[in-house]
Amino acid sequence: MKKDYKGKSKKGGVYQIKNLKNGKIYIGSAKCFQVRASQHQTQLKNQKHSNKHLQASWNKYGSKNFLFEVLEVVEGDKGERFRIEQKYIDKLIKEGKWEQTFNFKKKAVQKERSCFSKTPEETRNKLSKASKKNWQDPEYLAKNPCGTSEEKSERLKKLWKENRETLLKKIRTITPARRKQRENIGNLNIKTYEGFHNHKTGQTYKNINNLSDFCRKHELSVEYMYKVASGKINHYRGWTLIGKELEAKWLCTDIHRKRLKETNLGIKVEQYDRDLKVKICSKCKQEKSIENFYKNTGTKNFYRSWCKQCYSDSYYKKQPNIFEES
Repeated sequence: MKKDYKGKSKKGGVYQIKNLKNGKIYIGSAKCFQVRASQHQTQLKNQKHSNKHLQASWNKYGSKNFLFEVLEVVEGDKGERFRIEQKYIDKLIKEGKWEQTFNFKKKAVQKERSCFSKTPEETRNKLSKASKKNWQDPEYLAKNPCGTSEEKSERLKKLWKENRETLLKKIRTITPARRKQRENIGNLNIKTYEGFHNHKTGQTYKNINNLSDFCRKHELSVEYMYKVASGKINHYRGWTLIGKELEAKWLCTDIHRKRLKETNLGIKVEQYDRDLKVKICSKCKQEKSIENFYKNTGTKNFYRSWCKQCYSDSYYKKQPNIFEES
């Protein structure tokens, strides 16, 4: 929707919404033009506008063919805005252009304004006739029994007593999909794990049938321990799956190396025993001393793969303007 505030978007007064295709307009008043325009636009987009004629026109012609335009700025109160709005409505009635508007009421009073219908008496009569026909239909009465709330509750109690067994069968029946779901849950509970080993305390547990119970006893997260068991992560709080101790990154420290040797698990730890003095940079492919590499505890040898010079060169290339000489 196009908007023409005429430089007075934060002020209030009388406005119009015009259909650029057929020339129909909607006249209204607002305390703030910008807020009211956004309210109209959101309601029309969400198909929730109270004016059904304006909503139908919006759906037919699209938002591009509508214009929100400021007619007059009013600095008074709400009553003054309604008075000016009534002036514009009376002008359209005198010119014989009332049919070219989206407004329902000819009076700009808040209590009398309604977007229900231009002829409310006729619509009420139509609705009353339709409702009388429905209540005379036996099928409609069976679906919508009339009476007070007490009568309805008594009727429901009688239905429950008469059809108690059939209703209970419907409640207790299990669908095939629900049966499969229960079987899968049972299989998950029955599943056994090889075991877990904690290198911080040296504890080992084998043939674990209930993972949630195991986590509850040791105050662990079931989500992360399931990831350890399925192989998504290597360790969690020192716990690893039996047979995958070497894959954990924290086994590179001296303390854990000694524990591995003492327990005689048969794991090769020679690659971690040697003290690194020389390392090859993965970018420049040059062999340099270990002092030319930044430390990183997340890797197996505790050093980064690139050398310091390669890191600095890449940083200067990314931000050349910062390091230009003045």
